Amino acid sequence: MFGILKSKKSVISIIGVLILIFFGIWYLIKTTSGNVKVSCRDDVKICSDGTSVVRIPPKCEFAQCPERKGEVVDKNNLKTYRNEYYNVELTYSATKDYPRSHDEPDGYPNGFFNISAEGSFNVGIDDYVKPDDYTIRKYFGSNPVITSLTVDGQEARMVNLSTPPDNSKDDTAWIIIKYPKPIPSTNKEESWHFLAIYTTRLFANDIVPTIKFLNR
Repeated sequence: MFGILKSKKSVISIIGVLILIFFGIWYLIKTTSGNVKVSCRDDVKICSDGTSVVRIPPKCEFAQCPERKGEVVDKNNLKTYRNEYYNVELTYSATKDYPRSHDEPDGYPNGFFNISAEGSFNVGIDDYVKPDDYTIRKYFGSNPVITSLTVDGQEARMVNLSTPPDNSKDDTAWIIIKYPKPIPSTNKEESWHFLAIYTTRLFANDIVPTIKFLNR
């Protein structure tokens, strides 16, 4: 009888040891799983504002596209547009009837202009704003007018059509300004060197003297 009891105790001891081993392995997996490096594909998603986002571990889903909405403040018949991400502030008339720069105003503050950061390489502004550049030829034709400007102490260029069209809405302008210091992109792996404002000639001429960089 004592042999049977001894045998039962041995079985119970073995089971107890196995349970301890099981929970030890489970605890080890749980505590170290967070340190396992997950590699995601290195493709990127282009957001509506032209910036890019990458895939984020552990699910390897794309990061959310950032909202680039600026704040517009009305005061004394003027509107001040301020955007912390793009590091810029500009002022325009609250009463003037500006033509819209696009038939579809989504993403455009008041439909008057689109603002973005561009240029991941630190090059001279004339190397970036070339008459034969695809973007310029697409919107301004083969004979654009490129005017040199200084905006808040920074090198800038304005691009216009060589001949203003009859329809003021089609009289577009592109303002390119060299940032005082580059701003980081969404994925923090690149930096943007130029501020770009796409609008109409009338609006561009009004805002150029008012453009200020928030942090220099």
